[in-house]
Amino acid sequence: MKKNYKLFSTSTVYGTVGALSLDREGNVASAVSTGGIRFKLHGRIGDSGVIGGGLYADNESGAACATGRGEYIMRLCLCKYACDQMKQHNDSSLISQQTIALLTKRFRRNTGGMILVDKNAKFAAAMNTESMPMALLTNKIKEIQIALNKDKTFVQFQ
Repeated sequence: MKKNYKLFSTSTVYGTVGALSLDREGNVASAVSTGGIRFKLHGRIGDSGVIGGGLYADNESGAACATGRGEYIMRLCLCKYACDQMKQHNDSSLISQQTIALLTKRFRRNTGGMILVDKNAKFAAAMNTESMPMALLTNKIKEIQIALNKDKTFVQFQ
C-alpha cells in the first residue's frame, strides 16, 4: 500500500518564506525564498532576490523581509525603506505599519506584508492582506508563537 504524505495540493499552495535573525552581538540577517507567482513571464525576476526590495539587513537599524506583489515591493525598495525608517525612529511596530500603509496608498490593498526586527530585538509584522502566516521563536520564548491572519497577527513581538 502506497502512503500519501502530501498535505496540500501543490496546484494551490505557494508562497514566500522569510526569516530574520538577531544574534547576541547585535548582528542582523534577512533571508527570503519564494516560488514566485504562477504563470510568470519567462525571465521575470521577483523581489525576493532583490536586496532592498524583498529583503534587507543593516546592523545599525535592523532587518526586514517582504512578501506580496513583487513589482510593487521592488518599486518602493520596501525593505530598505523600512530599515532606513527604523534607523531614525527605532520602533519596528510603528515602522511596519507605516511601511505597509505606504504600499497600500501607492498600490492598493492585498499587495503585501512584511516582518521586521529592530536593533533592540523588537519583532513586528504588518500586512494589507487577509492572511500572512508567521511564527516566532526566541531564546526567551520556550514555545513557537504562531499567527495566521489579521485577527491573530502579532502587532509587536516582545
